[in-house]
Amino acid sequence: MVIEKMYSQGPGFLEVNEEVYQRYARLAEDSPDSDPEKKLNLVQMAALSATRFHSGRFADGKIENLALRIGQKLAADPQVQAIYSPSGRHRQRRVLHVATKLAHIGGHTRMLRIWAERDHDSQHSVVVTDQGKSEVPSWLHRAVEGTGGQVIGLEPERSLIDRALTLSALSRQADVVCLHLHSFDVIPVVAFAVANVPPCVLIDIADHEFWLGSTIADLNVNLRAEGARFAARRRFPKQSSLLPIPLEVLPAAGDRTSARRELGIPDEQVMVLTVGRAEKYRPCLPYDFVATANRILDRNPGAHLYLVGETREGIEPYLRVKPHARLHFMGPKEDPSRFRAAADLYVESFPFGSQTALLESALTGLPAIPAYDRAFPLLGTNDDAINHLLPNLTSESEYIDATSRLIQDAAYRTQLGSQFQDCLQRDHIGARWDEHLAALYGQIDRLTHAPAPIPETESRADAEDIALSIWHAAADGENWTIEAPSRKLGQQRHAAFVNRDLGN
Repeated sequence: MVIEKMYSQGPGFLEVNEEVYQRYARLAEDSPDSDPEKKLNLVQMAALSATRFHSGRFADGKIENLALRIGQKLAADPQVQAIYSPSGRHRQRRVLHVATKLAHIGGHTRMLRIWAERDHDSQHSVVVTDQGKSEVPSWLHRAVEGTGGQVIGLEPERSLIDRALTLSALSRQADVVCLHLHSFDVIPVVAFAVANVPPCVLIDIADHEFWLGSTIADLNVNLRAEGARFAARRRFPKQSSLLPIPLEVLPAAGDRTSARRELGIPDEQVMVLTVGRAEKYRPCLPYDFVATANRILDRNPGAHLYLVGETREGIEPYLRVKPHARLHFMGPKEDPSRFRAAADLYVESFPFGSQTALLESALTGLPAIPAYDRAFPLLGTNDDAINHLLPNLTSESEYIDATSRLIQDAAYRTQLGSQFQDCLQRDHIGARWDEHLAALYGQIDRLTHAPAPIPETESRADAEDIALSIWHAAADGENWTIEAPSRKLGQQRHAAFVNRDLGN
């Protein structure tokens, strides 16, 4: 069993990650209070360590409470208080979204845009804490400005404290703050460490990761029920709510024939599609997407599989087997709609699935096959609207069988794809999603911001912890595979990589 193999080989990587995390946590604790900027940078490094290399915890007061106390001390300074300008209640709800970075490719940027476009009763603004040199997508600017709001980027060359104080001041013009954060972003913890700011809602865009934010979140908004159940066990939520990922009916990408003509795909070919970030396809333990794809294509001579999100050159260092001639690496695409229009069915990436990509594809009427045998359920699609349509696949052979059935049975593809589409239109697009949003706002209207410390946590080695630490170890591509010569050597190589990656 995969889980048994993880328990026998995985704890070593968890131990390495825990040692690195504790080193940064101790440095943060021991750094002088007279230099809060240095302390915050160390808190952020500890959080980055726990996010990139799972240490057996998903939130921890040991580091987050340090940032909370810094924010509380700063807010008590009379000079700081002078920049605050609390706003009165306006007739139109004013929503301030806070994001760490907004990319052209990625589900949470599109989610923010669709939210602003669908919510006609609110003004939406966005503050980005660490965009760097990349541009915020113009289509997000248009959506936000269409509500009467604006997109504001905090200059990354400014100190963490300066950006936190600016963010806190900006929030006083809002009725609610919605946090769409990279898990290690310390700025909002400092900005919202005091009570006299609007209620803070943490949108759980990375429910499988360690995060900062539990101290300041008055409400956790989970995007799937499985994420809410997990957060209740490991993240100290004060209250929780559920908001399905908002999807949109995309403009017609052309019919299947024209899309295939543009992409050079023959009409008679069965086109299998998968979409995801590059690292989601890297081998880990027995999971090897390319090897499984080869077996699917060997069984089905008329099928081709198109992987959108990675190039052949990009995946080359991670390969265990030579890719099949009918496996096509198409690279990242900001808009994969032409591929969806041309496809016959969709298969999810593994060892790490991509929920938004699967939902967007199934919304177009493509039947979908989920990732199989996930040791950690949050590393793949889990959505209340379509869970009853997703087969529970416990092995690679079942994944291959389920995909092959769809390849070989066009009528079944059409029937199942229609069911996926109907369910997603009902829960993620139509009036039911609007009802979810209205219920969320009703819950927010009853909130008062109440930041508070959270407990310190110990490293745990539950199945999900081990699975996540192993995926982090394997995804870097140079430290460990199932054929690693020894656990000790694998740990040593992993320790060297973790420290080098974090700048040591």
